[in-house]
Amino acid sequence: MQYLIDTMGCSQRSACAIVGVSRSAFNHSRKQTSNPQATDKYADLRAWLVCWAASHPRWGYRRTWVKAREEGFDVGRDVIRRLWRQEGLRVMPRKRKKRRTLPEPTPQGAARAVS
Repeated sequence: MQYLIDTMGCSQRSACAIVGVSRSAFNHSRKQTSNPQATDKYADLRAWLVCWAASHPRWGYRRTWVKAREEGFDVGRDVIRRLWRQEGLRVMPRKRKKRRTLPEPTPQGAARAVS
């Protein structure tokens, strides 16, 4: 495809029509091949997020988003939420309080009758 564009002087539209490929598919494949190892622009945020979640297991993505903004990461809440899910982070559930039972009340006359 690129050969037709470069050597024949065809436009991208006509080259895609000749080959029978949609222009969107051509552009998508060109982006994929030009940068196969695309760097993650959120790599440093991901590392911070994993470390932060480990040290604050009861904090969810909303409170983490506020803290990330304070730390200097200029990202939206939905970005934090997406990265939170992709990293498999979970909020640790609260531990339930142990249920304590009261002793069964005894009738007043029963205690005297036994002794």
